[in-house]
Order: sequence, then C-alpha cells, then structure tokens
Amino acid sequence: MKQTDVIIVRYDELALKSKNVRTRYEQILVRNLKSMLKSEGSNFSNITREMGRVFIHSDDPNAIKSASRVFGVVSVSPAYTCQASLSSAAGSCAEIAGDVLKEGQSFAIRARRAGNHDFTSRHIGIACGDAVFEKMNGNVTVDLENPDVEIFVELRQEKGYVFTGSVKGVGGLPLGTQGKMVAL
Repeated sequence: MKQTDVIIVRYDELALKSKNVRTRYEQILVRNLKSMLKSEGSNFSNITREMGRVFIHSDDPNAIKSASRVFGVVSVSPAYTCQASLSSAAGSCAEIAGDVLKEGQSFAIRARRAGNHDFTSRHIGIACGDAVFEKMNGNVTVDLENPDVEIFVELRQEKGYVFTGSVKGVGGLPLGTQGKMVAL
C-alpha cells in the first residue's frame, strides 16, 4: 500500500475573518500545529498554507492524531500527493482503489477543485471513476448515495490530493487568538 505523504488540515471559523485577521490566525494555527507535533515527537518536514487549507508534509501516522487535537482544526486527512491534472488524479485514485476496494463493493468519487483549471469537478469525478472501474476490472459498482468506500480528490492550482477519509478535530478558534480573561 502506498504511504501518505501529506496531511490536509481544515479549519472552519477562520475562513470567515477579514484577510488580515485570517492571515494572523492561520499563522497562529500553524505555530500551534508545529508546537503540538514537536511536543509529541511527530516527524514532519514543513507546514504550508494555501487557500483555506494547511498542509503538514509528513508520513508519520502519529502526526494525524496530534494535529487533530489542536484547537482550531475541524478535520485532518492523510492524503497522497499527485499532479493537478486529470490523468495524474485518475492514476492515484486507481492505485488507492486497488488497496481499499474489494470486489463487489460500491464506491463514490468526491471531487473538488480550487484555482483555474480547464476542467470541472464533474470531469474529475468521471475520469477518476473510470480509472477505478477499470482498475477493478468492472467488479465494483458506483453508488453516489450510500457507497461502501468514498475516494476524495482535491485538485488545487499546483498540486492534487487524494484521500479516503478524515479524522475529526476539536474545532473552535486557535489557542492564543482570543486574549485573556479573568473570572471572579
């Protein structure tokens, strides 16, 4: 089975803030993530931010659990990186499907895109679904309502990410963004 190489970190309330406040809160969130990962001994090469997401570049399974316990994180997903093209995403989906899908199961592709591309999210879903169906020799079915396995594809401007699930985080705002308070 292919090893995941990045962890996608999603946040919620930060996206509603003004650009300056959002940037400051994202920086605090990244600082908190680095602090948590270091304190728990999780290996990571770096942390980057891009359009509403934070990416932890790590293949350490413990980093997933650590990141999900940071305030401000809504969910995390261990993901595989691919190029931001239909063919690369389809190839990654097919490879992952070979590991997670069994004969006779149903699947769904959940596609999203960010940035400028010459294809739509629907095109991504169709290309990836065809690749998975072909990889499994037609021994699987597509069920968009209640699939046995969901494969998520997120193509951004420079890179693509493919993953099969997410871990719920604690949510809220990042620690250190709300000031101090005293109760009597």
